[in-house]
Amino acid sequence: MARLLSGAVRATDFVGRLGGDEFAVLLVRTSWNGALTRLRAIRRLLDPAVIDLNGRTIAVRASLGVEIYGGEDEGVQLMGRADRAMYAAKRGRAAGGTAI
Repeated sequence: MARLLSGAVRATDFVGRLGGDEFAVLLVRTSWNGALTRLRAIRRLLDPAVIDLNGRTIAVRASLGVEIYGGEDEGVQLMGRADRAMYAAKRGRAAGGTAI
């Protein structure tokens, strides 16, 4: 997953594994529209991806949350907002709605 995500961002961006199946992508100097465009590209990359694990093929599915940050933001609050956005997308995806 880290390789897929790292290949989908610019050299100035950062990808990190938070734990388990959660990753964070920091898009440096990116507008809201730029972030949404990048997230859609990541979704197009991940949705057809599969992982072979012990002879079983597992489809990759992603729920993505986005949050804009500025100089006044604290990391914990920023991650909390992004996490809530991701879970909202996950709920929308499970309900058959449109999610990023």
